[in-house]
Amino acid sequence: MSPAVWILDDEAEVRDALGALLVGDDGRVRRFGATASLLDALEGQEGPDLLLIDLDLEGVLDPRLMALVSRLSERLPVVAVTGHAADEWLFPAIEAGCVGYLLKSDAFDRLASVCREAIEGGSPMTREVSRRVLRRLKRQPAAETTMAPSDRETEVLKLLADGYTYEQVALHLDISLASVRTYVKRVYAKLGVSTKSEATQRAMRLGYLR
Repeated sequence: MSPAVWILDDEAEVRDALGALLVGDDGRVRRFGATASLLDALEGQEGPDLLLIDLDLEGVLDPRLMALVSRLSERLPVVAVTGHAADEWLFPAIEAGCVGYLLKSDAFDRLASVCREAIEGGSPMTREVSRRVLRRLKRQPAAETTMAPSDRETEVLKLLADGYTYEQVALHLDISLASVRTYVKRVYAKLGVSTKSEATQRAMRLGYLR
């Protein structure tokens, strides 16, 4: 069964185009043109595996929308799919809890892989966006509260850094895919990062990876 993906975008052409790239035989892709209709659907049934959300609803980055993202991100991965690359859009979205940030010009070319990566615990980002996130992280000193990953967490991170997929890591270590995702989340939390590349760089800088 394909994952359930819900799309929030106030432009009908955009949400229909995104949905058309993901629709399978089981119809687990839903499209919403307003926040209210999305909230109604979330209240009425089991939620999706992933939410793709346009930040530019009615032309502004509404703090209420960021509060919604923060709340939803506690129960499901949220990826911003937007036309805005500026820092004033990017960093509030990430701080609110978006696990990924895609420009629409990029999203259409690799939407299926983006969804798969986010659902598996990754943080897909448009390349120019990820570079800006990394530059900001480099300017920030390592937090004093950084915790060292466990041996197994380090092992998982090393395999991912070597190019293994989540599924390959699970097979290599003879553990479940859910366990891999749990280890990755723990590593991200301990290192204070949100992507594999950030985790790898920081772990190497702190001597956890060699």
